[in-house]
Amino acid sequence: MIRNLAITIVIVLIKTSTCYADILVTEINWMGSSESQFAEWVEFYNTGDQDINMAGWKLYEAGGDTLVFTFTKTIPSKGYLLLERSTTSSPDPISGVSDESGSFGGSGLSNSGEYLVLKDSSNTIIQNLDFSGGWPAGDSDTKKTMQWDGTKWITAVATPKAGLTITPVVIDEDPAVIPGGTSWVPEKFEPKIILSVPKTIYADVLYDYEAKTYLDYGLAYNGIFLWNMGDGTTYKSQNPQIVSHSYKYPGTYIVSFGYYNNPYEKKPILFAKEKRVVVPSKVSLKVVSEKGFEISNNTEEDFDLSDWLIKLADGSTLAIPSLSLVASKSSITIPFSSFGISSYSGQATLMTPQWVEVNSSEKEKVVSPPLKTNSYYYDKTPSVLGVNTTQEQESFALEAKDLQDNKTGQNKSYTKIIFFSVALVLVIILFIVLEKRFGLEKEE
Repeated sequence: MIRNLAITIVIVLIKTSTCYADILVTEINWMGSSESQFAEWVEFYNTGDQDINMAGWKLYEAGGDTLVFTFTKTIPSKGYLLLERSTTSSPDPISGVSDESGSFGGSGLSNSGEYLVLKDSSNTIIQNLDFSGGWPAGDSDTKKTMQWDGTKWITAVATPKAGLTITPVVIDEDPAVIPGGTSWVPEKFEPKIILSVPKTIYADVLYDYEAKTYLDYGLAYNGIFLWNMGDGTTYKSQNPQIVSHSYKYPGTYIVSFGYYNNPYEKKPILFAKEKRVVVPSKVSLKVVSEKGFEISNNTEEDFDLSDWLIKLADGSTLAIPSLSLVASKSSITIPFSSFGISSYSGQATLMTPQWVEVNSSEKEKVVSPPLKTNSYYYDKTPSVLGVNTTQEQESFALEAKDLQDNKTGQNKSYTKIIFFSVALVLVIILFIVLEKRFGLEKEE
């Protein structure tokens, strides 16, 4: 009897252990959704032939130090159970699913990776998922999730409570020493950097630059990411980021990017570079009377004027709407009414969103006056010359005549002075002569 009882206990233990081993994490949405970065969820699958009550089971992160969630429900045989993170901004990440939900402990799933541990109600480790070095699959840009295909983790379109075919695997007696509690083997990637650099770059125009760093386990989400734009500007971060940069002057620049495991490394473990020619911005602005602002694109590509500015003569600015594109070798005219003004006839300047002046509207040509020489000192008006002169030429001709008249008047004044001086001398001499003559007659 004791022997039969022992056999029965062993069978129950084996059966129970087998049931527990049938629970697998099959999909992780660690990046959220396009609607909310907090819309995270984890999918569990029961490969066994019996329902399993998961009440009291716990999911941890940080290798078992931080509690994420405590389960309360049963997962059916050959069925799924979805654990959703519910927050104020994302109360129901997957509409129509109401399995398990709640606010995740540990502030949710980090995009740089987590070390997840699943334990049953007796605190036995059911599955280890050590992704502390980074998630092996999933894409934060496309929102494709990380899914288990039976042998490895892959990136695929989200399939909550449905998905890839699960291949049952044999669980070792000590699941704690096997990553993921399964025969999980991480997918190998070729370490490399893929740069996204604009092909055509115009000076004073802001562009986005992106680099994707692949290590042997997939995309790198932490480390040191360093950009050098080739013009003395660098950008450094501990997570991959899209940088925005504009070149001030035309020239040939080498854009380089390096990835370091830590800030103490002197040389990057991965490096990539691209050469680009920066050319002057070939867009021009012209004020068209009674119509609007004409903008011409003389480049070989469509030009994006989103959020560019038009600066008026009084210093005020007009913002060009987003997604305003000008076709290659073409012009557009934006009516004054689009900016809420009825008309404008002054000077205008085209500026980038960073307030860098690119082009000024055509100014009215100002004719410089000719040098004043003696050749203009003649007593002839424009009508006498018999030619059609401009207003400025007429004014200079009249000015020349006035100068000539002044000179003639001055000459006449000098003649009068000399005449009167000579006359005065003659009168004085006459008086002297007469005085001597009449004086002599009196003495006699």
